[in-house]
Amino acid sequence: MAKITTEMVKGLRDKTGAGVMDCRTALTRCDGNQEAAEKLIGEERRAQPIETPSCGAGVVHSYIHTGDRIGVMVEVECGTDFAARTDEFKTFAHDLAMHIAAMAPSWVSPEDAPWNTSGDEEIDSSRYLLLQPFIRDGSKSIGDLLAELSDRIGEPVAIRRFARWEVGEEIPPEETQPLDKPRGPLVAAAVVILLALAATFFLMLCA
Repeated sequence: MAKITTEMVKGLRDKTGAGVMDCRTALTRCDGNQEAAEKLIGEERRAQPIETPSCGAGVVHSYIHTGDRIGVMVEVECGTDFAARTDEFKTFAHDLAMHIAAMAPSWVSPEDAPWNTSGDEEIDSSRYLLLQPFIRDGSKSIGDLLAELSDRIGEPVAIRRFARWEVGEEIPPEETQPLDKPRGPLVAAAVVILLALAATFFLMLCA
């Protein structure tokens, strides 16, 4: 078995942003192979459910692409306002907005799609933001970057929602619900009619 050195752990940590013990464990399991250890950390991250921040801290970042034809607004949440004000967190939100402008995802994750993507159904990763390769580093997905940022700042980070507009794109029709008609006057009219019929029937009996 290969000897796991401090330099090997540091190199893997710089690439993945994982903790020291996680890097050492992955290297040990992969017999010192850096590429295999990096892949293992990525697989374990994707297998873990994303923890949702509970206090509602975070940022809403807007981005207008060069040429003023594409605009993006994205909400990224974290655990504390302190983390949301850091340059690292703001840089992530900005890079994320640029990525959305370029790649035009449909949903944040498969769980947000209006159909069930569980089981053996094949997932088209190009439609989901967390599964898309990052435009500046195709070796990492947006989900990988999200997990790395969470590890570095020491608290959960989540992409809550985003919106993307492009000049000239087709706007889907809004679903409208018919307004309920007021029922008060109808009920009153029915009561009056019933009373009138009852009175007429009573007069006929008395005649």
